[in-house]
Amino acid sequence: MDWFSGSINKDVSRPLGELLVHFFNHQTHHRGQVNAMITAAGGRPDDTDLFIMSMR
Repeated sequence: MDWFSGSINKDVSRPLGELLVHFFNHQTHHRGQVNAMITAAGGRPDDTDLFIMSMR
């Protein structure tokens, strides 16, 4: 995949598989953050496993 990165001001190219692993890891990180914030606020978050969410 090829794109222009504004943060480093140049064209970038990475294999699609590498990007898919990065995107999956990144969304997992944010799911954990949201889960922690809900729990810290006294809530009880629903299950955030993607395969369970898609079965609802």
